Amino acid sequence: LVTANQAASHIAYLGFAQELTGMSGQYVRDGQVVASSLASRDRIIAQGLWSLSVKLAGLDSRVGRAWKYLQPDDFP
Repeated sequence: LVTANQAASHIAYLGFAQELTGMSGQYVRDGQVVASSLASRDRIIAQGLWSLSVKLAGLDSRVGRAWKYLQPDDFP
């Protein structure tokens, strides 16, 4: 685990480091780009989370149909 100050320092670095300009959509751990977990790329988990989020936010069920337009390209 890291302290709050260490976490804030990591976030500030990622936000302001010139060498990271243009980098987007990457996961970084301890200053290194790493692959996201398998669970983070699981389409069934993602769709379930989307549906639960729509329900908990009290949104109209029609919003759930927007899922097909929001699927990340890297889902298997």
